[in-house]
Amino acid sequence: MDAHHLSQRLQLVAKYVPARAFLADIGSDHAYLPVNLALNQRIKRAIAGEIVS
Repeated sequence: MDAHHLSQRLQLVAKYVPARAFLADIGSDHAYLPVNLALNQRIKRAIAGEIVS
């Protein structure tokens, strides 16, 4: 899996993101979802956050 090839779970989540959305992906896990959506021009902007302790 990478930003060009999402898992089935992230593909399902991506279907719920409205076109031209501003997206916040908290617990982003490498930002695969927001990067994929941006590469495919599905979102306007994204913030991806991850906390590693």
